[in-house]
Amino acid sequence: MILRRLYLYLVSAAALVVLAAGLAAVGATILLFAFNDQSAALSRGQLAIFTAMTVVALPVWGVHFWFAQRLAVRDPFERGSALRRLYLYWTCLVASLATMYALTFALGQLLQPDFDGLDFNALVTSQLAWATVVFAGVFAFHFTIAHRDRAAI
Repeated sequence: MILRRLYLYLVSAAALVVLAAGLAAVGATILLFAFNDQSAALSRGQLAIFTAMTVVALPVWGVHFWFAQRLAVRDPFERGSALRRLYLYWTCLVASLATMYALTFALGQLLQPDFDGLDFNALVTSQLAWATVVFAGVFAFHFTIAHRDRAAI
């Protein structure tokens, strides 16, 4: 039982890291094309790699986390297990830290013209905003599940 939990949550955590990084990178690369950046033509290979990361990690994370969720719904001991709480709380912690870092850098880019007199870079600001949205989504999803688990126990 413990080995199954350990396997499910370790694979879910590893796949979630790859998925979040892939989504953030795919969005940042697509924004290069949306802003007609000069480096967009050279980024097609990177776009393929980031898309592959996302396409591979999404079903791996989805299947493992779905299975863990299914077990948690059926068994209250599974829902209250220390490994599940560790996975959910660490995911919330890491996602919230990543969100705060991305938001800090996005706000820095947004306010840099006012404070430092530099030109506004809409591309970098939008890439950082996209990363903030991705990481905040990961946090919100896992926080909601952790909140429901606490309410059910």
